[in-house]
Amino acid sequence: MVCRAKLRVKVPGDRAATDKRRDMVLKLVEEHGGKSGTPNPRRHVVGIFTDKAAMKAFRTEARAALSP
Repeated sequence: MVCRAKLRVKVPGDRAATDKRRDMVLKLVEEHGGKSGTPNPRRHVVGIFTDKAAMKAFRTEARAALSP
């Protein structure tokens, strides 16, 4: 079964901050055993996982990292 997690990484008006957040989230996708399925990297990051537990762990960790 394939699981997807989609997270918004856009920082309005700050392209450098958006790029930094996107790179951080993409590293987390790889750390949790997923691969990127991102069609538009300026707005969202999509992680594709084969393990639902890994997807949930990624989503929890990414949300914590992206919170202000």
